[in-house]
Amino acid sequence: MPKMTERSTPKSPRDAVGSTVYLTAGKIRQRADVISGGNFASSNDPRVHFGLGDTATVDDVEIRWPSETVEKIRTPAVDQSSVVHEGLGITEGFAPGSLRKPVRYARLEAG
Repeated sequence: MPKMTERSTPKSPRDAVGSTVYLTAGKIRQRADVISGGNFASSNDPRVHFGLGDTATVDDVEIRWPSETVEKIRTPAVDQSSVVHEGLGITEGFAPGSLRKPVRYARLEAG
């Protein structure tokens, strides 16, 4: 499995299409896939959303990027959206220092 370093370039599509996200909260593990359009001239929301019910915390989030990199992150809180860049974890929407460069990301919503 390829490993990410600070100087390596992510190999996944910049919109994270093809990524699989697993979220564990309590005793329940959920899966969501980042997909593209389903029919002619259609598109899907690029965000993955997880319903947590009465659960107040997220235990673990695992992202399997198309590049075969597996990244585990901890979400700071529920009822919010987070942007994750491949190899960088949760960021503010842009990879640090790369406002003009393509970035690979997945948007997570838990709550």
